[in-house]
Amino acid sequence: MILKAYSKGLYSNWFFYAPDRLLFDCGEGASLFLKQGIFAVEKIFLSHGHIDHVAGLYSFLCLRQSTKGDTSKALTIYYPEKDKTISILKDSLQKMVGHFVKYKLEWVGLKPGDQIQLKKDRFINVFSTIHSANDPVGFSVCEPRKRLKPELAGLPGQKLAKMSKDDKFDYYDAKLLCYTGDSMPLPADTFRDTQILIHDSTFLDVDDRTASTHASSQEAFDTAHNANVGKLVLCHISPRYHSRKRIESMLAKNETYGIDYCWIQPGRVFEI
Repeated sequence: MILKAYSKGLYSNWFFYAPDRLLFDCGEGASLFLKQGIFAVEKIFLSHGHIDHVAGLYSFLCLRQSTKGDTSKALTIYYPEKDKTISILKDSLQKMVGHFVKYKLEWVGLKPGDQIQLKKDRFINVFSTIHSANDPVGFSVCEPRKRLKPELAGLPGQKLAKMSKDDKFDYYDAKLLCYTGDSMPLPADTFRDTQILIHDSTFLDVDDRTASTHASSQEAFDTAHNANVGKLVLCHISPRYHSRKRIESMLAKNETYGIDYCWIQPGRVFEI
């Protein structure tokens, strides 16, 4: 399992990325469905302070102390530093659980352009998104890699062995996963060559949108195509599209460009 998630626009959104033990947003029910998996989470990254992305924090923090598991394990919560709602929530939670929580709990404010170091040389890049919140952000999980320079393809191994690494390889940061949070479409370069893109797809019909706050599924497909994304995960689908049959029929009208994609059914826990 790489990703376990729940996403229902207006109600609850959370995404557990197992390889790096990260939780992106913490909507209502995150601890209920993750169960003992809450102890696997080492860092929580909040995209913005709307209720469907943060309402699960209180129970998550309490259960990390009171249920069976490593109750001494530290937890860090990263959040947009200018988000007033999260700042108020942080202060309230510290008053509510400060006497109860014994594990190390740290809150770290973020801004676009920040980089957070993870384990095994991996890191998180923080980028701006477009939504009706205080400076909302999205996240990219990245890993430094190298590849043979294209012009050296086919060169005998003996010759390659004599060359220095800098002459032989191109170095780059591979995007393993990107998460938009709630957002209008962003430039394709934000997600260039990412392996997994979790993209806001609130509107299955762009004509249903009345304000510039969320992307449509077609815009998600367009972005993934232009960015050469490996796999697209459509999330935050509006509850107005209430049945699986209706969602499937509306997605069938989209130009998918042959992209490998899946979508998170509102009200169901999702895994890949």
